Amino acid sequence: MKIKFVKKNTGFKQKFDIEKLKGSIAAALKDADIFDSGFASKIAQDILHRLEKRENEMVKVEDIRQCAMQSIKDLGLSRVLDTYEVISLRLPHLKINQVQKKTGETEPYHPLKIFKSIKKSFRDAGINGVSKIAEDLTKEITKKLEEIYAGRPVPSEEIKKNTAEFLKNHGYEKVERFYLMNRYI
Repeated sequence: MKIKFVKKNTGFKQKFDIEKLKGSIAAALKDADIFDSGFASKIAQDILHRLEKRENEMVKVEDIRQCAMQSIKDLGLSRVLDTYEVISLRLPHLKINQVQKKTGETEPYHPLKIFKSIKKSFRDAGINGVSKIAEDLTKEITKKLEEIYAGRPVPSEEIKKNTAEFLKNHGYEKVERFYLMNRYI
């Protein structure tokens, strides 16, 4: 069945656009240093084929993401898988854009580092399949940091402190311990 609509996480319905899907795949390929626009089209078509097998004209954003991850995984593109997995963390219009390291140096702020550290902490704690949880926590942490540090550099220790706090407050004490034992950020 032909896919006509996408149900967003907010509940809104949007017209399905294969070009938008190709764009997100192309961005993940580019982040993985693979510059082949034809490859993005091939992967997008494979994802579309997988979605159409579900015989429903409306798919959820998470359905698209899961099909995309499986398609990329089946092609053996682990570098692309890592970057596609966090494509939704390209948060537009961040109110913070720098991290101040302990040394006093600054570097660009990117939620991807928080996401990866949370995901690795879960993995180290023996818990897998947590990409959505890690993504949601990363967005919450970023939002809190924006409220406090809008327009100025965020100290790296504050990122660590807030991430640990969010893990603990969401009931992931074991994961928090692994997070604090390691220097992920």
